[in-house]
Amino acid sequence: MDPWAVFGVAMLLLGVSLLFGFNPVGVSYGLAALGFPILVYGIVIYSKGLTGKPLFSALMYVLIGLAALGSPLLAYYGGSGRGRFIAYIAIIILVIAALIALYTGINAAFGT
Repeated sequence: MDPWAVFGVAMLLLGVSLLFGFNPVGVSYGLAALGFPILVYGIVIYSKGLTGKPLFSALMYVLIGLAALGSPLLAYYGGSGRGRFIAYIAIIILVIAALIALYTGINAAFGT
């Protein structure tokens, strides 16, 4: 399961829950479950050395998996002080993962 496919499923689940007025806390538990395979993929990539730069690839997968696993906390605490802190941590984690994905893509495209 590719992390971008999980992102698409997450957006669909959140969109449907918001459309019908469901509480996003319940949806976030499903999203956390989707984070487990991504986390395992990151660990396997690093332990088996499956890419040219396994540390960066594994770190990207692990960060995306951790962000997914932390989604119930974010949904539970909402916009309160603690929730805002968790949101900033999730944003930082996902920005770092996006920068690693950009770096990996550039290396794959240009062979550097």
